[in-house]
Amino acid sequence: MTIQKIIVSKDFEDYIPEYLEDIQAKVDLIKTISTSKDFTMINEICHKIKGSAGGFGFDKIGEYVTQIENCISGNDLKAIDDILQKIEDHLGTIEVVYE
Repeated sequence: MTIQKIIVSKDFEDYIPEYLEDIQAKVDLIKTISTSKDFTMINEICHKIKGSAGGFGFDKIGEYVTQIENCISGNDLKAIDDILQKIEDHLGTIEVVYE
């Protein structure tokens, strides 16, 4: 996998490691929730991720979450699971550079 360098303001340096752990925790939570098909809760979690991802410069994560939101309307759990895997894969390739 190719390393994805993400440039983030030094002002956020103390928050980013915890933020990325929180994203992984939310991905895990969505996986758990998806078994009960609680699409409302999945949408709420995705909305929160999308808002913060853009603010911190993690645009790709925001794009993936938007894709999940689009899958919710079709109740497409398989597609949601596939996108969650893409997020996890992406998280494994991120190198944060603080400037």
